[in-house]
This record gives sequence, structure tokens and C-alpha cells, in this order.
Amino acid sequence: MFFYLRNPAPYWSGPVGAILAWFGGKLLEKILPIRTWTVAGYEFSLNPGPFNIKEHTLMYMLGGLILEANMAPYAMGATVVWEKRYHQGLNTGFCFLFVLSSQILGFGLVGLCHRLLVWPASAIWPTDLSTCATLNALHAGEDMYSNRKGPKQATFFGTVAVAAGVWAFFPGYIFTALSFFSVFCWIFPKNIVVNQLFGVVSGLGMNVITFDWTQITMAPSPLTTPFWAQVHAFGTFVVIYWLVGPILYYTNVWKSAHLPLFGGMAYDRFAKPYDVNRVLNLNTLTFNSTAYEEYSPVYLPISFVMTYMLAFAIPTASLVHVILVYWPRIRDLIQRKPLKEEPDDIHAKLMRRYPAIPWWWSSLSLNFQY
Repeated sequence: MFFYLRNPAPYWSGPVGAILAWFGGKLLEKILPIRTWTVAGYEFSLNPGPFNIKEHTLMYMLGGLILEANMAPYAMGATVVWEKRYHQGLNTGFCFLFVLSSQILGFGLVGLCHRLLVWPASAIWPTDLSTCATLNALHAGEDMYSNRKGPKQATFFGTVAVAAGVWAFFPGYIFTALSFFSVFCWIFPKNIVVNQLFGVVSGLGMNVITFDWTQITMAPSPLTTPFWAQVHAFGTFVVIYWLVGPILYYTNVWKSAHLPLFGGMAYDRFAKPYDVNRVLNLNTLTFNSTAYEEYSPVYLPISFVMTYMLAFAIPTASLVHVILVYWPRIRDLIQRKPLKEEPDDIHAKLMRRYPAIPWWWSSLSLNFQY
């Protein structure tokens, strides 16, 4: 949260956390005393053995609750905006419970959906495979892979990570044109339409050439996302933002031609950032319709309008897709019929050695957050 409120905010992704956890675990493995203590009849040790992949996975999962999702809980952003933007003081206890309940909501939903989304062998989450590969690479010297021919996985992983870090300085600092390789904007620097369509910073970025891995992975990483998912996402982006968006913009639909083609804020009739304080009574938090009529309606850039449209369409589309494709399985689960068993993969067989979290715990968590 300390970094979240600063700009530019440093961002540590889940894999970075996994690497740092590996160094920390190996360090503690070396410095913690190897001995056993007994407290109230229970024996425990701070260093029961070498740092292993199970401990590493648990650290990654706990850290990933924040690092993979966001730099701060989504509810925390709402409390900050409420206090700083609208000048409304919130009780510390309310803020704590609000953030906690939003996090528990996720745990409850995941637990209830565990039988559908985790147990079946067909429920593959491709983006997690890269994490598994990272963890296996860091611990490869401790298993059968230590005798395989060629460089060790940890050595190969370290070499690629260092090379990628060195290369990142070129598009990031040394020659930033490698990041935004806007050739058409270089040729026609004063042509507004060309810069709106092919510009990357304030345009639609139709020039997709880039040598910056950071820019490539702004969308889901092509190394972990299935090709069919990439085609669907890119095809939707092309239709919505590269075809429909410019047509609406250049025909001045909703007076969008008076605003930037690409943007993420609301504007007033003077094409200035919209001042919410002029139409909102901060004492009573009520909308002042008279002030709104005197000031200005809200105008949004056409790209922002399309984003809002997708935000409302995606939940409904996802729900319809799940019902059409997975309804027989969901129906059997609701009627508590035995599900059609799929052949177990190796991961399901290994996980059966550990007791599963009972469904009532997830249900209790879901109810508790209210």
C-alpha cells in the first residue's frame, strides 16, 4: 500500500516474489539453528529441514494474494478515494472490516467452486503453469532433474533472467523508441489522424511493432495464454477499438470528436477534466441537479465509452457462456448428483494425500463477510 499511493509505483509480480522467497528461504535454511523446542508438550523446530518446494509454493500463494491481483486490495482504493476525493472521514474499524470482508468473499467463492474449477483434470489454468515451471526450476537440483544432460534448470533460468533484465534497459532508458516503435508517427509527425490511430501513448496503437517485453505483456503474456484465447482477445480488441471506436469518433457520436480519441477521464463541455465537486454536495453527498445543468453534462472519450460498454457486457456474456457450455455439470452439482468422473491426472492424485477443505468452511466464510 505504501508504493500503491506513489507515482510511478514499483510493481512486483508474483514470479518476482517467488524468486525473492527462494533467496530468503535458502538464507534462513543456512542461518536458523537446527534444534527442537518443546512448548506445552508440542515439539517444533525453526529449521526442520532444507527449504523445499512445498514451503516455497505456500509462500508464493500467500504473497500472490496481493502481488498477482493488485498492489493493494481493491477495497482499499475505494476507501482512499472516499476520504481524499470526497473528503469524508471513515472509521478505522469500518475500513478494516470493509477490506477484510472483500478478501474473505474471494476465499468463500473459490472454496464453493473448488469442485468445478480445481478438481477436474480438464480444469487447466494456463497462467499458473509458468509459476509451476519457475518453482520447479529453482528446486530442480533437489530431484531427478539434477542428473539430466545439459544446463540445470536453475542455471538456465538465471541466465535468461539476467539477459532479460539487461535488455530491459534499452527500450526503457537507453533507446525508448524500441518500446513505442511508431514508424508512421515519425514519418507524419504533424498529421493528427495518423497520430491518433498509430500513436501508442495517446492513440490507438495500430502500429503493433515493439521490442519491449513490458509492452508485449501489458495484455496477457503470450507465453502463458493459449493461442485461441489470444485470438479471441485480440479480435475483440480490433473490432471494438480499431473499427467501431474510430467510426464513432470521426462521426462525432456523443460529441466525442471534441475530446481525445483515447483517454481515461471524464470531461466537461469546455473539454476540461470534469470537476465533480461542482455538482456534488460534499456535506450531504447528494447530487445537485441544478448545478449540473448550469455546469456541464459529462463527456467521455470514445475509448472510455467502449471500455464501459465492455465492462457491462462481459459479466453477462461470461454467465451466458458458462450456462450454455457447462450447464449439465452445474445441474448435477446443484442436484447433488455424482459428477461424471474424469480420469485423474498426476496432480489430482498427489493432492488426494492432503485433506480437502470442507464445503461448510467456505460457506461460513462467504456468509461471515456480510
